[in-house]
Amino acid sequence: PPPPPPPTRPVLSETFEAYILYNITGQPTQNQSVLRDFNSQKQLTATPSQEVLERYDLGYAYTIANKTCTRSFIPLTMPAYWSFLSSASFIGHSMHANISVDLWNSVLGTVTVTLAVRTDNSSVPVYLDTFQGTIRSTSVFESFQPVQCLEAYHFEVPAVCSNVSGVRLPPRLPTVYLAELEMDGGMCFCGRRHSISPLASQIYPSSGGGFFFFWKPFKHRAKEFAL
Repeated sequence: PPPPPPPTRPVLSETFEAYILYNITGQPTQNQSVLRDFNSQKQLTATPSQEVLERYDLGYAYTIANKTCTRSFIPLTMPAYWSFLSSASFIGHSMHANISVDLWNSVLGTVTVTLAVRTDNSSVPVYLDTFQGTIRSTSVFESFQPVQCLEAYHFEVPAVCSNVSGVRLPPRLPTVYLAELEMDGGMCFCGRRHSISPLASQIYPSSGGGFFFFWKPFKHRAKEFAL
């Protein structure tokens, strides 16, 4: 008889609460509590030694440890946690901690990702393995709770971070806009994504080497200018 068809591709929530046992090659296993709200573009990851607050809506990540705060830049768009599933292939069944799991595998360049989900409920992850060369990282989901949204207070920037030193917050520019650009003696209209940093003179350098002398948000014809 022909082999049975593969199970339906898993669909997992991008907004969730989870308790994870995380391990990377050569390091001790770490307990992580994760609150992730994809709709508001925020994530909080807490371990016994530190908290990392990722505020993609602000473009900053805050790391709080030993009552001190450091700040670093992150993209203005939160990456999807389960994006690799769109290209993943079913590679079989297995057992993990007496739980029957389905295995899904995806190769992204030099990175191989394997996700195990419960056979009886494919919307619940059991573990996530990532391999790159000799480095392996594993996230074992001790609990996973999909939610529609999370309370905003979870993601408030702590007071200890209010006066953190560093580069000032970059301007919040629209994804789509009109700009008049002078480049090589010519003029053109351009649309770009968050790639302009205003100078003190309010002349905007572009990634192509020209300068924007005119700039304004553009909303009504977004489909024509979206990159």
